[in-house]
Amino acid sequence: KSIKAEYGDTCIVLLSGGLDSTIIAYLAKKKFKNVIAVTCLFLNNKDFEKYQKYNHLKIENYNDLKTAKKISKKIKIKFDPLILNLDEIKKNLFKTMHYIQDWRDFNLHCGCLNFQLAKYIKSKYGTKIPIFSGDFMNELFADYTSEYIDGKEYYKQLKVSNYLRSKWFTQGLETSDRENGIFSKFGLIFFQPYFIIIDMFRNMEKDFLIKNNKHDFNKKMIPKSLYRILPKNKIRAQITDKEGGILKYFIDKKFNEKKIIKLFSKKFKFSRNWLH
Repeated sequence: KSIKAEYGDTCIVLLSGGLDSTIIAYLAKKKFKNVIAVTCLFLNNKDFEKYQKYNHLKIENYNDLKTAKKISKKIKIKFDPLILNLDEIKKNLFKTMHYIQDWRDFNLHCGCLNFQLAKYIKSKYGTKIPIFSGDFMNELFADYTSEYIDGKEYYKQLKVSNYLRSKWFTQGLETSDRENGIFSKFGLIFFQPYFIIIDMFRNMEKDFLIKNNKHDFNKKMIPKSLYRILPKNKIRAQITDKEGGILKYFIDKKFNEKKIIKLFSKKFKFSRNWLH
């Protein structure tokens, strides 16, 4: 209510097609007259050339995009897909590193997505419309798993309790500018509503995260008919599709964390030992 009072009746939601951003979109629609859902999809060179040539995309091949479109239609908000070539990542790699002030691979992969979203929103909608994201809920519930590309494990998970994993993930987000830093650098008005409840989570009993998972706990905030649209297993924003998305792009370009640290320390004149 206070954001609407300050900024007007239009807002943007970064809609990934998962539960967290769907809840934000649903609640935003209850308050704002005009809600715009922006969803980003990266394509490889071949698919992007085909998309540009025919100006058509088989949306059913991309679960996140397909689900985000269904959600937007269901709650009657504008759906605005952003379709990009994966090579846009390399073009803006150092800018992204600079904006997020981070060299950790997971945070950089997130940052590459957010850089493109922020750039697009500023160019199309300007800097006066508030933007909402669904960040922090995955961290609070420790709702992450390892990812496997070509049989190799990435984003390896700590083998500790969800209580400790939640603290670890939350600190990982708080110590990176992969979200706020980028949108602020573009001069955009950016909000993470779930951050409001972070202190409540920190004061929960340790067994709360053993007894509750994110979906069972949070699905009560949206109608059952809307929840049924959501996929049971959400693909990470860094993965996007069966080909591996941003993560696979970094693997193919041999931009592993070791290489990222080398590039970051050289570009910004940091000691590699200090970064470690």
